Amino acid sequence: MPSGRGGGRTASVPPSWNPLRVTGTAMPANLLLACKLIVVAFLVNVAIALYLLLAKRLFGLRGGALVEERERERDIGWEALERTAPGG
Repeated sequence: MPSGRGGGRTASVPPSWNPLRVTGTAMPANLLLACKLIVVAFLVNVAIALYLLLAKRLFGLRGGALVEERERERDIGWEALERTAPGG
């Protein structure tokens, strides 16, 4: 029959040192930190994806392949050499 002091507990560990109770008290702070880290990682990934979409002109953003081809034609040939030459 359990004694009146322990409330029916048969564990030999005192309630103040119970591992489930100790780790359970720290869980909300850890979960909050984990959620913050997940949100920050998600925002960093979105920023990187947006940068790549814009910088590489993917899916037609910023003119797409047409603008890329025009820039390539402008930078290749004698006109480009004459335009960038020191004396010209």
